[in-house]
Amino acid sequence: MVVPLLEKMKVFFNFDIPLSVFLQMPTIHQLSNYVSNKQNGLAEELVDLETEAVLDENIKWNGAPYDASIKPKNIFLTGSTGYVGAYLIHGLLNHTDADLHCLVRASSPEEGKNRIIEVLKKYNIWQPDLSSRIIGIPGDISYDRLGLDEDLFEKLSQTIDVIYHSGAQVNFIKNYASSKKPNVGGTIEILKLACRHKIKMVHYMSTISVVTDLDTPFDEASPIEQQKHTVYNGYAASKWVAEKLVMMAAERRIPCNIYRLGQIIGSSKTGVCNKEDLFYRTLKGFIHINCYPYEIYTQHMTGLTPIDYIISSVLYLSLEKKASGKTYHLTNTKELELQLFFKAISQFSPTIQSLSLNECLDRVRQDVLDNPGSYFKEIAALLSEESIAKLFHFPRIQDPNTSDTLREKGIKCPALDESFFQKNLKFLIAPGEEKHFTANSNLVTS
Repeated sequence: MVVPLLEKMKVFFNFDIPLSVFLQMPTIHQLSNYVSNKQNGLAEELVDLETEAVLDENIKWNGAPYDASIKPKNIFLTGSTGYVGAYLIHGLLNHTDADLHCLVRASSPEEGKNRIIEVLKKYNIWQPDLSSRIIGIPGDISYDRLGLDEDLFEKLSQTIDVIYHSGAQVNFIKNYASSKKPNVGGTIEILKLACRHKIKMVHYMSTISVVTDLDTPFDEASPIEQQKHTVYNGYAASKWVAEKLVMMAAERRIPCNIYRLGQIIGSSKTGVCNKEDLFYRTLKGFIHINCYPYEIYTQHMTGLTPIDYIISSVLYLSLEKKASGKTYHLTNTKELELQLFFKAISQFSPTIQSLSLNECLDRVRQDVLDNPGSYFKEIAALLSEESIAKLFHFPRIQDPNTSDTLREKGIKCPALDESFFQKNLKFLIAPGEEKHFTANSNLVTS
């Protein structure tokens, strides 16, 4: 019901009302004020970021400095069942001898560990011989002490050596108030753990989305204070606040590194990707309705970053480089010609049509109405002319310090060519599913 309503409102008011905004306005009065402000050219309500970024004065470290030369025996991770978290677990199992204490929503350690194993299997990175080092820790970043009882929190604070915090609520519909507890509050609880009893290194996975200025070049040393976030983009705003808190903790002698990740895409080696990611769900949906927007064909994008580049970089920077107080940009700064992607799709589905964006969006809406299992079911209202246009207006991210540091190890972002996307498509389309697209494809999986 929401999608047709938003379409009618777009025609009536002559501008898009994003789903994320619409769902945050439960009353006609609030919606009316939003429309009125939009019609009068008034700016959307902003989050008072500096006021939100408050770190308790007791979160600090006064003891001996962190000794980065000691190999970690116990590592604590959040986001264990996420795409980045799963690959971090795989990487740390293979590059350390440490036990991995993985925070996971579950009713017991056994259930938690099984959930993690299922995710590792889903991404084809499960290694049974290393399973004894995975320890499920039932908890939740949305709660005080990460949802742990006092005894377990105390025990972990005495045994953990290093923390990798990749857990977050990634939801582009929720507002800042809804995103604050897991993303800001969860980071505060991590920082409490980091400085309790013994000092621990914190590796914080942030996002390039903290940057909203699209015109000014932004590198690792650029201050984030000039960035502005609306209350409606809760994920990005909450990640800005959380990142600011990590910076404040670093000033209080808690060793922290910040890794700003770009738009994460599949592995350049295997093609394994996160099928639930908005980028891939949209791609798969367009293949299913047999069209793509020709306006996009000639466009360029930056920021599409293979997961294997991100993980190899984090492992090197955290395990070998061992510097602290650093900010790294792990994003692909090179422009990608999207025609390479669509050429790969055309090989997979030779009958796919090149239509106008409006025609494609009409097919999307019709598919949602006609097909209960539509790939667009949960994301159709996020797709509009305005939202798609924003994909091609990416911040001018620069990474001089990161690229220089990674060059020492010979790490660089893989080239995104047609063969890369063919690998992605092979994983994206499950065996037997290709019959829904084309019977004559040299990319059909076996």
